[in-house]
Amino acid sequence: MRCFARGDAALPPEGDAAELYELTQEILEGAGLPAYEISNHARPGAECRHNLLYWRYHDYVGVGPGAHGRIVADGTRFATRQEKAPETWAARVASTGHATAERLPVAAADAVAEAVMMGLRLAEASTARASPARPGSRSTPRSPRVKSRGWSPAAF
Repeated sequence: MRCFARGDAALPPEGDAAELYELTQEILEGAGLPAYEISNHARPGAECRHNLLYWRYHDYVGVGPGAHGRIVADGTRFATRQEKAPETWAARVASTGHATAERLPVAAADAVAEAVMMGLRLAEASTARASPARPGSRSTPRSPRVKSRGWSPAAF
């Protein structure tokens, strides 16, 4: 982003950017690489499972400096955060075996909001069957997004 602040690069006008985005979608879909999330394309079955864990609101453990995680333990969903500064992180790992700076319970309403926000990145619909309001539940795709890219009320 510094290059934009310095004036070394410029974003195209909004209309041009939208046209380039649509052209990119068309070209990649035509090449057999449909979008499976807002910024990634892959052949069906070759999607990045690592990213899909986040967008489907599954458990993930943040390990390195500044990393965040969402895990269910003892029936409660927790938000975790590691020490941010690498030196502090390394010292905490050396002395205690981990560098978790925060481990806070996530309220059910907040978990639902997080799951919806994360799921908005995906081309697949959200699911109500695996509500993050139920600790320990998992999100799994239920139905594809309708052609108009709108949301099916049945998906929530």
